[in-house]
Amino acid sequence: MEKKLIVLDLDNTLLNDVGKVSEYSQKCLKKYEELGHMVVLASQDNYSEMSKIHEELNLHGPIICQAGGELHFYDKNIEDEVMSIDITTLKKVFKDNEDKIYSAFYHFRNNLYIHNRLSILQPLYGITKETTIYENNFLNLDLQSPNMIFMVVHVDKSEDFKKNIESYKDYFQLTSLGKDLKYELFYLNIKNVNKMYAVLEIMLKYQFKESDLIAIGDSIKDASLLKLKGETCAMINGEKEAKEAAKYISEFDNSHDGACKFINKILNLNI
Repeated sequence: MEKKLIVLDLDNTLLNDVGKVSEYSQKCLKKYEELGHMVVLASQDNYSEMSKIHEELNLHGPIICQAGGELHFYDKNIEDEVMSIDITTLKKVFKDNEDKIYSAFYHFRNNLYIHNRLSILQPLYGITKETTIYENNFLNLDLQSPNMIFMVVHVDKSEDFKKNIESYKDYFQLTSLGKDLKYELFYLNIKNVNKMYAVLEIMLKYQFKESDLIAIGDSIKDASLLKLKGETCAMINGEKEAKEAAKYISEFDNSHDGACKFINKILNLNI
């Protein structure tokens, strides 16, 4: 059997609606590795959260964190890769927008950096017992280079904020995650860093072809990955951008093992 590179998004794809991997899907993942296929978890989540899931599933393939910003290998012969934002540039952004940025945070490995902690953001902080928290004005902290940073901006100043970031358009990519009457939530990352580029890097290091790829995702953030050649699938419960990009749409949703059932069909496995 030809060895495949199997790339799985987590939220709303491999994880069910209660944020777990079912016993059936765990059994499938184990079987894929036993057959010699490489299983890669890919998510916007931080390293601390993803490494825990990776360990619980007893997988051996790489993990793609922060939507492609970090690539971690469980192979002593291959170094991890982190696409980092230059700290001097980041602090300049904060200095120039100090009156606009109400709060911010980012992860670096097991470290969490917070600029003005907000209780409403607590679920996004992903704090575990391994997390070390550094909390202060970012202009006063000794920061490590992040690959993605979340920012809460005063909604009446968000247009000015976006114009200021536009001056870095060749370096940064700014994405709005939504807003209410008072604040707008953004994330900022290096331009052209995404899951697709991380997967192409894995292909290069392990000599996979695009035709060896099986990739499943659910959101617009997975769209570029799902446009690659190979057997790509959008979850039936996913966003329209993912469905438009993928070759297939899963028969079952994430709470009914849709991802693994699709893979089993492609691999002709009866599990």
